[in-house]
Amino acid sequence: MKKLDTDEVKLIHGGMWGYIASAFGGLALNEIFFNPLKNATYKHYNKENEKLVNIFHSNPDKFIRENTSFYGD
Repeated sequence: MKKLDTDEVKLIHGGMWGYIASAFGGLALNEIFFNPLKNATYKHYNKENEKLVNIFHSNPDKFIRENTSFYGD
């Protein structure tokens, strides 16, 4: 195995810091961008789901007729 000189050790050490920095950068990107996007999407679809459930509970027969399709309709 080759003995590393000071420049090679610094290069390896700098690469490790780059890896750590990219990991924290990815975490920050997730917290700043992706989590709010995911939360907004979940909130939107939960609201839509609640609306459909309320419509179904108010008149199940009408909901089924309007939201299902069979061949020959």
